[in-house]
Amino acid sequence: MTSEATQNSSPGRILIIDDDKTIGGIVQAVLNRFQYQVRWATTGAIGLSELTSFSPDLVLLDVSLPDMDGVEVLHQMRTILRKVKIIMMTGFHDDNLTQHTRNGGVTDFLDKPFTVQELISLVSGYFPTPSAT
Repeated sequence: MTSEATQNSSPGRILIIDDDKTIGGIVQAVLNRFQYQVRWATTGAIGLSELTSFSPDLVLLDVSLPDMDGVEVLHQMRTILRKVKIIMMTGFHDDNLTQHTRNGGVTDFLDKPFTVQELISLVSGYFPTPSAT
């Protein structure tokens, strides 16, 4: 499942890879409100296919996906787009995961549950300051 905001003045392209329909829907709606161009994938495989067709500037990647582990998606992403910024989202943060994924190229973490303010604060650090519509 993917969808896209068609904002020509978008401050950046963001790919969400998360199977949780509540979290994915809220994150997509919030980011759309701030005029980001957003696509949302509910599986790792769909997310990986979106990398080449959408070419995101930033990926919000869940650790736990139904078809593959988020860490595996991370490693495959690095072979497709080496320089894309990746924020790992997790509800079970631990030091081993942090070290392993940072070595794999994760630039930041967003611990679930998170607030809209935490999301926008983190994401906006990767782009020019957005304005809500």
